[in-house]
Amino acid sequence: MTMKIVAFVAVCILALCWVQLASASEVDSEVGTQMKWSKRPRVRVRKELRSLTQAEYSLLVSGLSTMLSVPTSQGQALYGKQYKAYDYFIVKHAVSVNDPRGDQGHAGSNFMTFHRAWLLELELSLLSVVPELRALPYWDITLENSKGGRYFNTPNYIFSSRWAGSLDSSAADNFAVKDGLFGWRQVGKFNWEVYGEYRRSTTAR
Repeated sequence: MTMKIVAFVAVCILALCWVQLASASEVDSEVGTQMKWSKRPRVRVRKELRSLTQAEYSLLVSGLSTMLSVPTSQGQALYGKQYKAYDYFIVKHAVSVNDPRGDQGHAGSNFMTFHRAWLLELELSLLSVVPELRALPYWDITLENSKGGRYFNTPNYIFSSRWAGSLDSSAADNFAVKDGLFGWRQVGKFNWEVYGEYRRSTTAR
């Protein structure tokens, strides 16, 4: 009887080991890359924008450039279903603001949940293009404070040619962003063919 129990326990242990080995290599569905289970990151580490390495900064620029230029349908064929063009996120944000029921993204406790979901969707799109980046960087606004902010009036100031663009526009150039990651980026008109159903779903309520 004792030998049967020992044999049963041994079989159970072997079965558990087999299951663990079988799952040791799995696909990260978010970024579409094959990774070893033991090396798979458990937490997505998001860095402050200015703490990115040069390599990470280059990946960010490359990913955003793709999202700014490649339409959603074409991008999904290349990078998978998580991909969305940058204009999609602009429209989604604008639609939430213009909802006839009131601002659905900002005017209440839904501010945090809406923007977390919105940013996660953007992050997944970015990582579908540049999975090596690992995470969407964030902007710590307190670092720009004129009273003690680390980056205020320095080359790493967010409103500079390296980052979001300089604050030197005027009415003469229609207050366009002229440099930085989004220099001279044109904001497209609302495309009813692409986003019409999305817009109608909010105006109909």
